[in-house]
Amino acid sequence: RNYIVVENEPIGSISLKEETRGGIEKLFYNLKKDGIQNIAILTGDNEKNASKIAKELGIDEVYASLLPKEKIEELKKYGKTIFVGDGINDSPVLASADFSISIGEGTEIANNTADAILISNNLSTLPDIIKISKKTVRILKENIGFSLLMKAIVLTLGVLGFAPIWLAVFADVGVTLITVINSIRIK
Repeated sequence: RNYIVVENEPIGSISLKEETRGGIEKLFYNLKKDGIQNIAILTGDNEKNASKIAKELGIDEVYASLLPKEKIEELKKYGKTIFVGDGINDSPVLASADFSISIGEGTEIANNTADAILISNNLSTLPDIIKISKKTVRILKENIGFSLLMKAIVLTLGVLGFAPIWLAVFADVGVTLITVINSIRIK
């Protein structure tokens, strides 16, 4: 709280408070439901405000009054990490996280540093983003495995003299088409 003083007489005060984004409570509920184990607040704000926000959101771990370097040190204590931030002071942590997301209306340096930008500014979409990412990785692994298996089979048959040219073409073009069609499942 800052006070306005005129000729040594207090005439008013100014108090600034960080507001939580709409729908954030639902976000943390959904993240925990989807298996996210630890949710922590790493902030440069003071302990009192950070603890109040954490209590409102049901977050147990709060690290407040942190400089960017201290945020990185705290982040390193966890295993795989996703960090969401929007400010200049978040940029080093965004760069250090395993995966980082910047809020679209955040600073330019945060947007340039993050792995992804949440253009909608709607944090409640994070669980959906995580589900889509997991499905994408699973389909990618399926496609790579299928492609390598088909190529190995055709290569082995070719070395043994049993692979006609149409099979080699299928192993190249056909497998590519199949993996593209398989990738459509991400939608």
